[in-house]
Amino acid sequence: MALTFTELGNASVAKQLLNLSFKTYTSKFCSDKSTKKARTELNLIKQTCKQIVDGNGAVQRTFAWSKGKPFGRRYSVNYGIQGLKKNIRGMLSENLTTDVDIVMCCQMILGICKTSVVDVAIRRSGHTAIATSAQPQGSGLIHSTH
Repeated sequence: MALTFTELGNASVAKQLLNLSFKTYTSKFCSDKSTKKARTELNLIKQTCKQIVDGNGAVQRTFAWSKGKPFGRRYSVNYGIQGLKKNIRGMLSENLTTDVDIVMCCQMILGICKTSVVDVAIRRSGHTAIATSAQPQGSGLIHSTH
């Protein structure tokens, strides 16, 4: 089952990255100087940035499991910030989103909740975690049941 989310990206940064030359990309952002790989990465950056600019900073993204797998991590379909290098992801999403790495994710999520003035209640029976915030309904609500 695919999921659809709104991906946020900084449209002004995306416009700048659209004009990034191959020479500048390889000298400033690319550690692997393999021409074919670097060109593929730059193409992915430019396709994603074009979508961000066209969407004025908001792009509807579909996330699906890898082909043939009905479980595990879901990947962005048709480009997306998820598939870009960390430094490019950071430039496009700075002050818009929080990138939570899976390593130590529980501590990160709880830290974000604490700094975002979020009340967190974890009920052990039924392995249910509920987090709510004082934000308008529909934002800041996490509900997960296993």
